[in-house]
Amino acid sequence: MLRLPLLLLLAGCPEYGYHGKVPDPGVFRAGISVEPDRVKFGLLPDGHTRVETVLVRSVGDVALLLGPVTVSGGAFTIVSEVPEALSPGEELELLIQFEPDAPTDMGQLSIPSSDPDQPLSVVDLSGEGLVPMLTIDPMAIDFGVVQGGPTYFDTIRLANVGTAELSLDNYILTGEGFRIASAEPTPLILSPGAHTEVDVFWDTAVMGTYAADLWIDSSVGPQLAPLDGVAADLPVAVCGVTPEEVLAHQESATWLGFESHSQDGEQIVTYDWTLIRRPPGSQATLGGSGANRSFLPDLAGAYATQLIVGTASGLRSEPCLVGLEAVPGQNLWVELFWSHPGDDMDIHLLAPGGQLNTSSDCFYWNCVGGGLDWGTSSYVEDDPSLDFDDIPGTGPENINIWEPAPGTYEVWVHDFPGHWFEGDNSVTVNVFVYGALAETETRVLSGDDDFHSFFSVEFPSGTVSVR
Repeated sequence: MLRLPLLLLLAGCPEYGYHGKVPDPGVFRAGISVEPDRVKFGLLPDGHTRVETVLVRSVGDVALLLGPVTVSGGAFTIVSEVPEALSPGEELELLIQFEPDAPTDMGQLSIPSSDPDQPLSVVDLSGEGLVPMLTIDPMAIDFGVVQGGPTYFDTIRLANVGTAELSLDNYILTGEGFRIASAEPTPLILSPGAHTEVDVFWDTAVMGTYAADLWIDSSVGPQLAPLDGVAADLPVAVCGVTPEEVLAHQESATWLGFESHSQDGEQIVTYDWTLIRRPPGSQATLGGSGANRSFLPDLAGAYATQLIVGTASGLRSEPCLVGLEAVPGQNLWVELFWSHPGDDMDIHLLAPGGQLNTSSDCFYWNCVGGGLDWGTSSYVEDDPSLDFDDIPGTGPENINIWEPAPGTYEVWVHDFPGHWFEGDNSVTVNVFVYGALAETETRVLSGDDDFHSFFSVEFPSGTVSVR
């Protein structure tokens, strides 16, 4: 009864009426309290349930509005009714049920509300179950496009990764062309951690597209592993190389694929060559296009390529593999390569009794392509040659002598200064004597402008010593 005169009095007061101020309605606020913030349901056997309570209180001055309350995780459900609002001081017991479907289940209870300071309250949920769990690996088998005629097979691994026994009751295979070749008799009990295997055969006597389903019936319900494949007359990749042995960095070889063909007369339109093997440190690549490819090996060792050919209709052959051996023709052949680019390493070879950075030292300054006169005057076979000097990359570099003069030669590595990489770098030096690898050494080097002695090589014995 007194409220209206009081409001009129306030309205006539200069502090309120003139400035238009009214009491702050924000002092009346909704508030929420949720306990606990984490619920652990413990361990339950398969098929059992447990219910726990989460207490929600309205602790504000006005009604607390509740949004849609949700729970994540398939093992948890809300089993009580949730009102749209709670009056000040009112409590709600939220009943959450847990039924395990995995050895470990995790979820969250999310409660949106009109509390301005806590618009979303979250309760973490966890539980454990004594339950079986079946994994299928692979979950599907796609044999791809293969040459029709032969029989192909693959294996499916079935494992119980749960915490209780699992019963494998039956295998049902639908579709033509596939058959179960071998499997343990069912019903079969898999203890936790145990597994079994099912071998699937595919008979491709008839060309065409095949599809089937392998149903695996178990105590956790039926599960499906699809099987697919296409049987066709594939083109045939025919590969070779000539010559089969070349001098490293001196002679080129040619990878040959011109005899590749299609079984039904369709034109071969793609020749996909891939260099699948090369010596450590090699930077050699395959260039060009077409059936045949020219190739220059940069280091001594074994190289191998793979050829897959394709037709205009998209059929691709099985891979054809062919190898090549690159050998040093010189009696002394020294190779250098390293791990990190941006750190210029230089190979140095000292003549018997030689000194670094002189004419008795073969290195990038004076020896690229030859130019030094060692051993017998005017006899070039005993003179050194640096084939290539790599600066920005990781090598390789090499120095060779066809017929070294008698004496002891020294192999050094110089960490050339002034490049951006200054950390530890793994550096490898190979020494070939009379065409065979005599010694290899890998060291971690760091520090610009340092010289590192690796080997001494004595001729004519060909003895290599690590320094």
